[in-house]
Amino acid sequence: MFDGLSRLYEQLMGYKKMKVSFPVSAERMEQYTHKKALDLEKQIGVLSCDETEAQISTLLSLNPGLHQAHFLRYMNYMQNKEYAKSIDCLHRYFDYYGTYVMKQNGYQGNYSNNPLQYAVFNLALLQYNFQHYSQAAQAILESIKMAQLANDHTCLVHALVLYSDICYHTGDTSHATKLINQCIQAQEAAHMRMLEVKKEIKNRPEAVMTEHEKEIIERAQAVPTVEAQALLKLAMYTLQHAGVSSAKSSNYLDFYSKHLSGHEDDDGGKKMRIGVMALDYIKKSCAISTSNNDADQLGLALTTRSKVWDLIGHSQLAKLYSRIFLRFYGRTSSVSTSALAIANLTTLEPNSNKQLENLREDVKKFQKNGYSGFHEKKLELELENALDRGYLLEAEKLLEELLSLAPTLKENPDQNISIRILSARLLSKTGQHALAKGKLMSILEIAQGREDLILKVHVLMALVEVYINANAADYGLLHLLQLLDIAGELKFDSLLIKIRMLTAKLQMRVKLYKAARVLLLSCMPHSLVNCSLSVRLDLILLSAECDLRDGSTSERRLRDQLGKLANVEKLAKEQDNIRQLRSTYHLLALIYNKLGEIKKRNTASKKLMQIGAIRR
Repeated sequence: MFDGLSRLYEQLMGYKKMKVSFPVSAERMEQYTHKKALDLEKQIGVLSCDETEAQISTLLSLNPGLHQAHFLRYMNYMQNKEYAKSIDCLHRYFDYYGTYVMKQNGYQGNYSNNPLQYAVFNLALLQYNFQHYSQAAQAILESIKMAQLANDHTCLVHALVLYSDICYHTGDTSHATKLINQCIQAQEAAHMRMLEVKKEIKNRPEAVMTEHEKEIIERAQAVPTVEAQALLKLAMYTLQHAGVSSAKSSNYLDFYSKHLSGHEDDDGGKKMRIGVMALDYIKKSCAISTSNNDADQLGLALTTRSKVWDLIGHSQLAKLYSRIFLRFYGRTSSVSTSALAIANLTTLEPNSNKQLENLREDVKKFQKNGYSGFHEKKLELELENALDRGYLLEAEKLLEELLSLAPTLKENPDQNISIRILSARLLSKTGQHALAKGKLMSILEIAQGREDLILKVHVLMALVEVYINANAADYGLLHLLQLLDIAGELKFDSLLIKIRMLTAKLQMRVKLYKAARVLLLSCMPHSLVNCSLSVRLDLILLSAECDLRDGSTSERRLRDQLGKLANVEKLAKEQDNIRQLRSTYHLLALIYNKLGEIKKRNTASKKLMQIGAIRR
């Protein structure tokens, strides 16, 4: 018996070692590899470039004629910013796909069987992703013509949305908004027509659809994701271009005088109306994405909503929506959307040291993945942080690294706007005010051409800061008037506090100390809830400077400021903020001198000299 079991065991082990293959039909293999290719497409950007390539090679070993493999390679290389390889794979894909279509259906000059409109569309998408906007525009216009000839609604709607993005990035924002609206209206009309057809079919004795009715339903159901994307873009356009048509230069002085006295317009509802419109577009986008179970679009809607609340001035809600996204959609959404959510949270973090800590931790999540834009965003935030803390040498190194990642900056000066603004701010802080002004004036022209009010606000704030640094406050007055006028239109609290602080600085330069004090005090309550620690400390420093410069300030008020400055010193040390420490010691020395406390004045002066010796 034992011998029999032993022989059986040996036979079983022999079968186990044998490589027994079972024949699989070509049709089954085609179906299997097609499904695996679709699964792999969702992982591009999550897996590393090499991991994705290894899986594509496995699919090709199973099915050498799998044309989708070349499309996956195209997407993989585009995600990882490999221009030559991605365009080569795109050409290969449509070579194989064209042959496949002709083999399956036969090609007799019928546009509906023609894959060329999608080939040209993907070429436009590739050029757009590499910021080759003129080539992208040429390709997308050709794709639109082909889609119209083929009566291909799906391709046409995709092309219109991409064309709007190209127009926006090349400065034609009014046309971009028009295209987005056309896309949404066309899809809404198609959806309404689909509902009507379904109702007609339901009321028939025999619920049989005609070919025309099938086409209507398929057309409406083909591109819900694109409609959801278009609504999110429209939400941001609404914020960026709010109040453009109603902005009037004639009310600059009137609006300015209201702000000098610390009063605002009674039109506080304007801000909420703009915000409600934007949030309504996002709500519609979420409804479409929910009905289609599109996790990535739902995630993008949450991050867009976070940005809207941040601009309106509700940083707590802005943080909440970014955290909701990371909690529920962080693992399933694209790398770029996850990076955007993390960047949103980082910029909303009130503690600058915590900001840097979060950045260094989060960047690990994107090291093996393809291009997401997170690394550039991380460097931008670190550069802004270095400028704020007064570490100018560190800022110069960060800017140099940023420029190496943005080689198109010289060839395409209308791109990488945020980097160019930071570059101008660095020039101003190193005493190169004329160069900084020149850079910012050229960016201001771009902002005006785009009718992007939020960008215009950031440029004007940087310009006013340049004039203040150059001790030329009078020349910055015109830009401040423009800034206040736009602030009156937008009424975004997150921007308004920074604008008020700049206004107070200029008021102090022209000796309007009481008006400056009122303006700074009006910022305090909101800053406690929605502003970073750095902004709150700057408010205290400006308030102390205002009291010091005002000759009528009482001794009691000055001594109150000494207590506040001691707290600023402690917090600025924790934040490693040399700029704020320098300002604190300078103000302490001047106040102690005014109060006649020479010993304490000398101590503060000595600390100021020590700060001057630290790496800047």
